[in-house]
Amino acid sequence: MSSFTFRSREIEIHPYQSGKNWLAEVWLDGECYFPAAPITAAYEMVTRKVIELEGRASFYVVPTAPFVWDDGGRSRSRRSKQINDCTVRAVAIARSLTYDEVYDKLSGLGRECREGFHLHQINPGQWIPFQSIKGFARMYAGPFCKIFGNGRYIIKTAKHVAAVVDGLLHDTSRTDAFRCVYGAWQIRDEDLQNPGQIGKSALQRRQNASNPVGPLISTPTSAGLADSSTSSVHAQLSILGRFCYDPILCISKV
Repeated sequence: MSSFTFRSREIEIHPYQSGKNWLAEVWLDGECYFPAAPITAAYEMVTRKVIELEGRASFYVVPTAPFVWDDGGRSRSRRSKQINDCTVRAVAIARSLTYDEVYDKLSGLGRECREGFHLHQINPGQWIPFQSIKGFARMYAGPFCKIFGNGRYIIKTAKHVAAVVDGLLHDTSRTDAFRCVYGAWQIRDEDLQNPGQIGKSALQRRQNASNPVGPLISTPTSAGLADSSTSSVHAQLSILGRFCYDPILCISKV
């Protein structure tokens, strides 16, 4: 759950997993406006609603992600001149490990020195996908930090990964406000308690495919949120049908 203020309005967003879909229960000033919003569009839906309630034409304001410069301990490690190491830095920060520990572990899992590495080859945490939805903007780092304001995550963008800890982006440079976030790995408590187990090889993941990890965020059980089916998601989108035009034309950067 995360809570924040937008134009003096109190907003709460509760992400949860329903089957293969990630949805969000969205509250505005103590009232549940969207019980099953698609996670990718949740922030846009509620901020558009606030602007609509003000009697103004709908538009989408994309926030920038709060940024903290953090190299994951690289400058204090034995490999202070490493490059192409965003995976090492992101895992070190998200898992509260030293740079050298993660470097050695990922090397054992196939990462080459000064070469990029796809974290999808291992399993650093629970994967949360952000699928594109017609008529809505993709997930960006700013809205991600608002929605997932608590906990530890590794976000995946084009050719880059970065750590997000309690709503703060930890990296060596700011992420562009309009750089799409395709998904994120959620770092669980058991991951932090077992620092030696960073991930699994592709072979191990195929062997364990018959025993997938269950949902990490429980589905709301209140009567009003019992129906989180695909049809319910479509109903939520139809409510905002008048907003479904080219999002690129109505996005402003702050």
